[in-house]
This record gives sequence, structure tokens and C-alpha cells, in this order.
Amino acid sequence: MPSIRKNWFYIYGLVSYALLFFWFSSVISATLPQRTRSWLVCFWVGTLLTSFFYCYRPRSLGQGLMRGVSLGGSALWLAQATLPCMPTIFLGRTGWLRALCISFVLICEGAALIALLRVIFGRECDPRFLEAQGIPPVVVRLMLAEARFWRRVLEFLTGR
Repeated sequence: MPSIRKNWFYIYGLVSYALLFFWFSSVISATLPQRTRSWLVCFWVGTLLTSFFYCYRPRSLGQGLMRGVSLGGSALWLAQATLPCMPTIFLGRTGWLRALCISFVLICEGAALIALLRVIFGRECDPRFLEAQGIPPVVVRLMLAEARFWRRVLEFLTGR
């Protein structure tokens, strides 16, 4: 039960999506115009983001922005791909926003990957530092073994 209290966002997300899906498929499948359906989906994405931030309260603005952009973009994609009567309205109107969000997420993920690779492949890599970041000890040992392997391959190829 404590796990549900801490992670109620997932239940909210599934239930709200299911309600939206059933509402779109049976109640308003042909009665509401496309614009109204689009506003309903945008309202759903907004409540999803609000509930996410209320449930998890990110530590920093950057972390919250990254998670919000990722979650909002994923929710828009899910709505456009799976909801009945939502074929192309979002693709035409939010295509630029989706491309911008995907670019932003890829840049952030690339920066995080480069920082991780610098820590792992650095000469003075400390396994305790990686374990302090929450990585399990078995994974830390495997990461360091892989880093040593690639460092030796690089030294062999460059002749250093």
C-alpha cells in the first residue's frame, strides 16, 4: 500500500487514458468537431503533467522540464496513435513541437551519456562514486570491466 501512495501517478495515468479512450470511442466518436477533440486531448495532457509534478515534485527546474517535455511528447504521441478519431490533426499542428521536444530530449540524453562515459572511461574512475549514484555493484563491475577492455583496445590500436 505505501508503494501505491508514493506512485499514484501511474494509476491516474492509466485510468484517465482509459476514460478518455472509452469516451472518444463511444460517446463522442462522431458528435464533436475535431477541434474540440484536440482541446480535450490537450487538457488531458495538461492534467497528466500537473499530476506528475504534484506526485513526484522534481528537485530542480531542469529535471522537471526534461521530464515534462518527455512525458508531454509521449502523451501526445500516444493520443495521436491510439485514440479513435484523432488521425492527423496533431501531426499537422504539433509536428514542429514534437520535433523540437525530441531534439531537446536527445541533446540532454547525449550530454548525460557523455558525462557517464567520461566518468567510466576516465583513468581515475572510482567504483564507489558510481555506487553512490545508485548503480548496483554488479553493474558497476561490468561497466568498469568494459571500460578497461575498450581502453586496452584503444591503446593497442593507437600504439600508446
